[in-house]
Parts: sequence; C-alpha cells; structure tokens
Amino acid sequence: MAVFKYFKKENDISDIAAARPVKRIAAGGDKSVTHRALIFAALARGTSYIRNPSLSLDCRATMAALASLGVGHKYDARSKTITIEGCCGDFNEPAGPIDCANSGTTARLLMGSLAGASGARFILTGDASLVERPMLRAAAPLEKMGARIALRSGDRLPAAITGAKLSGAKHDNTHNSAQVKAALIFAALGASGRTEIFEKYPTRDHSELLAPQFGVKLKKTILKDGGSRITIPGRQKVSAADIKIPNDPSTAAFYITLDALFQAVHSKRLYIKLPSVLINNTRNAFFECLFDSGFDMIYTNFGGRGFVETAADIEVHYGGYSPISPQMIDSPARVISMIDEIPLLALVLSLAGGESVIRGLAELRVKETDRLTAIAGELNKMGARAAIKNNALVIRGVKKLKGAALESHNDHRMAMTLIIAGLVAGDDFSVNNCECAAVSNANFFRELKKLGFKFHIE
Repeated sequence: MAVFKYFKKENDISDIAAARPVKRIAAGGDKSVTHRALIFAALARGTSYIRNPSLSLDCRATMAALASLGVGHKYDARSKTITIEGCCGDFNEPAGPIDCANSGTTARLLMGSLAGASGARFILTGDASLVERPMLRAAAPLEKMGARIALRSGDRLPAAITGAKLSGAKHDNTHNSAQVKAALIFAALGASGRTEIFEKYPTRDHSELLAPQFGVKLKKTILKDGGSRITIPGRQKVSAADIKIPNDPSTAAFYITLDALFQAVHSKRLYIKLPSVLINNTRNAFFECLFDSGFDMIYTNFGGRGFVETAADIEVHYGGYSPISPQMIDSPARVISMIDEIPLLALVLSLAGGESVIRGLAELRVKETDRLTAIAGELNKMGARAAIKNNALVIRGVKKLKGAALESHNDHRMAMTLIIAGLVAGDDFSVNNCECAAVSNANFFRELKKLGFKFHIE
C-alpha cells in the first residue's frame, strides 16, 4: 500500500503557478470507449486497429481477459495503437477463471459477449472489491434472452456462464447503466430476432456510436416522453475497424478542477490545457456545472483529427465562483451523466459558499467503495461541511480546506479527488492507498510532477 505525501515547505505555490508556456496534459484515451472498442474488435472478423487507447488498469483487465479467450492483440507504444485479431465471437474456453481485476465494465461487458457462446463455459471473477459489486443488473436481462449465468449469492462474482442460444428480447434499462446497455448490445449481435432497449434517461452512448464503425446495424429512436429506444437486429456479422479514440473527459476533469480551484482559492492560474478531449452530450454535465459556478470553459480545435467521436482542447479560466444553480445538480439525467465526477463536484461545492444538495446518489454506494459515505467523510476531515440524507449529499460551502491524513478507500476516483483537494488546500496532507489511481489513470502522478508539484510516494 503506497501513501501519497505532500509537504507545504517543499512547494512554492507562486513558483508552481508562475506564468510560463501552457502545460499540455494528456488525459489518455477514453476508458469507456476503449473497453467497448476492444470487445467489438474481438467479435469482428479480421484485424482491427485501436489508436490512442486507454492504458488504465481497467482496460488492461479487458485486454488480458480477451487474451485468455484466445483473442490475439499487441500494443505498439510508438504509434499508441492496439492491433487486435478478431475471432468472430468464437472464444476459447480458458483453463481457469477470467480475472476482471477491479473492472466492473470488463465483467459486465464480458457477460454479454460470452452469453451466446453456445456450449462453452466461462467463470468471471475479480479482486476483493469487484466481487462485492452487484452483477444481477447485467445477468437478469441476459437471462431473459436465454443466457445461463450463475452468480454467487445471486448477485455477486464469481459468475459461471454456460454459453447458450440467445433470442432477442425487450429490456428496460432500469438501472440507467451504460454497462448493462453495452452488454445487451453485444449479446444481441449473436441472438436470433430483434432486441430492443428502452431508456428513460440517456446513458453513455459510446456503444451506439461505435457500432456503425464495426459494421453493426442499430437504430436509436427518441420517444415522445423524452426517453429512447435502441433496436438491434440479430445474427449480425461484425467487421474489423480502424478507430482513433479521443482523450478521457473524466480524467481531464481532475486537471481542470485543479486549475479552476487554484485560480479561485489562490488567485493563480496553472495554465493547463487538455488536448483532444472527448466531447459527448452524455459526458459533459460536470463541465457545464463548472461553467454555471462561474468558471469559463474554453473549447478550441473542435472536431477533425480523425477521432471516432468529437474532440476539442479544453482550458478553464476564472470568472467568479458561486454555488451551482440547483437545477444543474437536481436533475436525474445530469447526475447519471456525471456519476463518475460526483466526488469532484462535491469538492467544488465545498468551496463554493452557500448550501448545495445533490440527490439520487444511491449508485455511488455500489462503486469500488461506498463513494457517497467516503467522499463526505474524507472532505469533512479537511474542514468541509458535508452530510448525507436519503442518498443525497448536502454540502455547506467553507472558505478554505485544510490538510489531513486521508484514505482513498482503495477507490481510484476517491484517491485522485483527495489529492486534488489537498493540492488546492496547500497544507501538509497524505492519501493512503494512492496507487489505485492507476485503475483509470496510469499517468496521474507523472502529470502532477509535470505541473511542478513536489510530493513523495512511500
């Protein structure tokens, strides 16, 4: 277990924030898109090229899982490209359980991909955190299609999958889960008949946007009630593709928040620019909240450059700092869109003044840790005033946070949020189990050093 340690005496904020050329921080390829592209490529016939993929531990778990299933791939560091040889969904039975490590995305997407491998048997497992996360939300709708999935205690990994012939079905995405939606899309490709997925609120739509790149036919219809229906014909052949992935907005959000709060708290700008960040309406809510709070989000170099989705360079300028409008954070659709950024949003609100309430956060309780309890408790150690009421986070803004001995709870987003909070506070602080940041950002500490911060990892 590694500990991140920061000492005020070793860091001169004026020097760190001194005017100098803009610092370009690469957030790395989007994690969500990378997972889905890897599995589409595995289901395809022929050789696919995935450029600028995420090399997070989560995505490495998907790569390793596919390798154990007989899907050949290699990564070229010079071109930042994964070459993957598709197997048309004809997966090998591995000699032992497939280790999904800490990646819920890997586990749930593989459930959908393997469910139709008729007659083959697979076991999915993971680390101590993953085996306690809910899996029935993916298994139950797959079973409706004829899948045979046995879960420990009815809802947990390990999952024993016996491949079966699948039939199309109608599904309501009741958990508002993009992972469940993706699992159903992958299963539908080999099923007989048509599959329909209904969503009340929009979830990440990377699966739908990637599908045509791999020759997959699906149709998305916006319904009169504002929801949507995704229709996927069965028995489809997947084609190989050559795609380039934009950089991850959820990772970019940490650096943008650091620069924004440095300007608000210390009146000093860090001059961070995040190039080629994915711009997607199902992922933009956090940046919209920053804008509503008074920060100017500057987008340049929109589109182009051959990415599979729209990308732009992002900077943040201080234009004031106030509580975020209630309507910006009291919308189920917005909370779903920024569920990964809620810890960061809590940090922003802790310094914004006034009282803010974020509702509908039950999903945070079944992440790598109970993120709702964890973020409130850790920010309160730093002098914040956060409370939990009926799965809502109530935050009363304070003028300044202080350093403290903090716990990541072995959760990558908690670790990075607390490190950003500590750097903004500027006092001595530590974060235990900081190495888990690599689950989603393999280069987090390297980029902080590039910005001029001095710290120790022991």
